[in-house]
Amino acid sequence: MSDTDNDTDDNVVNDADDNDGSSRDVDPLKARAIIEALLITASEPVTPGRLTNLLSGYNGRDIREAVDMVSDQLGRRLKFLVGKPGLDGHSNGAEQIAIAARDAGMEVVYQGIRLTPEEIVSAAIEEDVHVVGLSLLSGSHMELV
Repeated sequence: MSDTDNDTDDNVVNDADDNDGSSRDVDPLKARAIIEALLITASEPVTPGRLTNLLSGYNGRDIREAVDMVSDQLGRRLKFLVGKPGLDGHSNGAEQIAIAARDAGMEVVYQGIRLTPEEIVSAAIEEDVHVVGLSLLSGSHMELV
């Protein structure tokens, strides 16, 4: 992932493999708990450390199964956009979240750093994402969002 490349097609972290679900035995209660933990991250500021704590009782397979279950219900792979608004150039956290989401089975779009809120919203609409995550270190979200 490049900090300077803002071309959407080149910044799709992955197109996660679709699975027909025939070999999965998803525990719906476990999947629900994982999705609820992920929804917390969508409704309030969460650091990578807090996200780790929210998901600490689950292994990668559990999380992947939950993402697969939600993707099956959506009729397509869960798609997540990671945005870096403002002048903050610290991209490591955003890139770690993008990679973790990809490894969990989500399709991830990362557009690079120093984007305007309008560019992020435009990309979210164009990419037809389900979730938008903003990564900010500087506190600029107070002005930008």
